[in-house]
Amino acid sequence: MTSLQSLARSADERLMHDSDLDAGSAAMLIDAGRRAAALVISSPDPIISTTLDGVITEWNPAAQRMYGYSAEEAVGSSVALLMPPELSPSDLLDTVRRGGTVNGFDTQRVTKTGKRINVSISLSPVRDDHGNVVGVAGFTRDIGIRVLAEERLDVANRRNEALLNSAGEGIYGIDRDGLTTFANPVAARLIGHDVAELVGRNRRDIFRHTRADGTPYPVDESPVSVSLQDGTVHRDDSGLYWRKDGSSFPVEYTSTPIVEGERVVGAVVVFKDISERREVERAKDDFVASISHELRTPLTSIRGYLELIGDQTDNLSDEQRRYLAIVDRNADRLLCVVGDLLLIAQVDAGAISLELEDVDVGELIGHAIEAAGPQAESGKLELVTQVGPTPALRGDRARLGQVVDNLLSNAIKFTPAGGRVELRAFARDGDRVVVEIADSGLGMSDREQEQLFQAFYRTAAASEHGIRGTGLGLTIVRALVEAHGGSVSVTSATGKGSTFRIELPLGDLPVVPAPADAWRRQPGRT
Repeated sequence: MTSLQSLARSADERLMHDSDLDAGSAAMLIDAGRRAAALVISSPDPIISTTLDGVITEWNPAAQRMYGYSAEEAVGSSVALLMPPELSPSDLLDTVRRGGTVNGFDTQRVTKTGKRINVSISLSPVRDDHGNVVGVAGFTRDIGIRVLAEERLDVANRRNEALLNSAGEGIYGIDRDGLTTFANPVAARLIGHDVAELVGRNRRDIFRHTRADGTPYPVDESPVSVSLQDGTVHRDDSGLYWRKDGSSFPVEYTSTPIVEGERVVGAVVVFKDISERREVERAKDDFVASISHELRTPLTSIRGYLELIGDQTDNLSDEQRRYLAIVDRNADRLLCVVGDLLLIAQVDAGAISLELEDVDVGELIGHAIEAAGPQAESGKLELVTQVGPTPALRGDRARLGQVVDNLLSNAIKFTPAGGRVELRAFARDGDRVVVEIADSGLGMSDREQEQLFQAFYRTAAASEHGIRGTGLGLTIVRALVEAHGGSVSVTSATGKGSTFRIELPLGDLPVVPAPADAWRRQPGRT
């Protein structure tokens, strides 16, 4: 192979010495030579030719732009002029002397100003008409941007690896086919494997994830599989992960899809062992249940003696009667709190007891309105009902009455004087009854609505306006509604009131027990 400028000179020399060439062949040879020379001159990459000893013989404009030397300065100098002192041209030149080529050799070169630059060099032998290697044609490409990008990628990879290794949670990645692409040491330790055992294996074989009762998820219903299918983030804390030795632990995890363009190509899963948290929650539940029982007994006794005293008020002064009434009211309030705590303990144990019977929804609402009437009148509120034809539903009359009473009491407490509270009930789609309690009161923000059903949660409005409550009312509402196989939701805006919507199934539907963690998931504003 010859260099392009050598080809141009060769054409001129043949025209001078070869009298056998016809005019057409001569023209073609001249044209080829000129074309080759133009390519050398216009090439965006440096083209440098040398002798077999490394003396520069050709130097195009791109070489001058890259290295800073003019053709006059470079031609006749050793190629070592462009090399860092620790490098030698001999190894590469030896390859070409033997007729070989060098393709894309990444190295460094030095400019006229002494700046080191990253380049990729390709070298080819220049041969004479007899095929003898007489020189070297070199092509150079600046790879500074590529090297910088690789260095930055390497730094990012090392930083990511450090983050993975220092994280307190197990982290692993999977591709679209469910094969593990990486895993940090915590992930391996939590399931009893070495990291090397995880990468490249199907996640279902090593990160075995089941429901809380140990039953496996169908292949396409696993939360991680769903994340790969729909491209959304999935979180869960109700399942189990299984270790290599066959033991299991409760797990909380988040599965986040990896999306390239519009295509899901994998997912990253972050998980942690929540055994200790479950133990703490269980101890707290036992404590709440124990304290509630311990308080209920003396409170019942106090209430009994208050009733006895109340039967003998003739000998009491008006002030003593007033004091007695205050004690009675506070005993009632404390007894209600204890009752709520006991019910929460039942919810947590999944042991809510329901006495099922046919319940007339209109009658249920009528009793709630009658009970709430004095409270609404005292608050100067308009209390309105809209009850359409509704079939009887199967449920626990007392528990459903507690649900409606709680929501109606809440609506009244959170609505300023002159406002309106409306209670509506109607059948929907022939298989459900819908009950709505709407108010024109204080309302709440979107963030508050997200936390509303968590136990002991109270909104900012409750604190600002001094509205009494324990934060258990809505927790109990949701647990009781779900125990009936129904659902409860809320729509609200700050300063624009709230609407709570209950949907309950008709007919002899199976009762759905409240989830064991219901009171932790959901709070109230009462």
